[in-house]
Amino acid sequence: QRQMCIRDRLTTRPAPRKKVRPAFSAKEVHTVVDSAAKNPSLSLRDTAMFAVAASLGLRAGDIVRLTLSDIDWIHHEIRFVQNKTGVELHLPLEASVGNAIANYILHERPKTQSPALFVRSRIPFDFMTSTAAGDRLRKYMKLSDVEYTPGDGKGFHSFRRYVASSMINQEVPIDTVKEILGHTQIGSMKAVSYTHLRAHETGAY
Repeated sequence: QRQMCIRDRLTTRPAPRKKVRPAFSAKEVHTVVDSAAKNPSLSLRDTAMFAVAASLGLRAGDIVRLTLSDIDWIHHEIRFVQNKTGVELHLPLEASVGNAIANYILHERPKTQSPALFVRSRIPFDFMTSTAAGDRLRKYMKLSDVEYTPGDGKGFHSFRRYVASSMINQEVPIDTVKEILGHTQIGSMKAVSYTHLRAHETGAY
């Protein structure tokens, strides 16, 4: 029986390690946003979406589900229920991000009865999909100097990791990072991965 137990341990395959998605650097964030701002097609919408992602680290799925009523202009907040966790978040709306959103609403957003904040470019003018948002991001990555290889894992989640690592670099407590990103819990592996990212970016490796 002991031999069988040892054999089972040797033949049992370990659980596959989850691939860590790369983060954008501050330079890459600036380059992508700048590339979108200079594009003549839907630049205001895309610039506003990227500004939200780079400021708050929202997932693409949450960004495309934002509604006009989720923007609290009086209290300078974005209020929404996170799709993945069902957690309601009240996050600060920086002036630059609010200006980007307002600029899009006033000058580019189509006239529509849809409650969606960011709408499709074609009829029906309604909610975008996260896939479409990701495609727009990859377009600007290809047009800019951001290093991009299909399948390298860079995408909207790279904004999220950029926000997390930036907060950790500023010595924001893990619990606060968790709250801002909307995690119901933050496991040791996630905390370690963000800390490793911080060490790598600061040259501690």
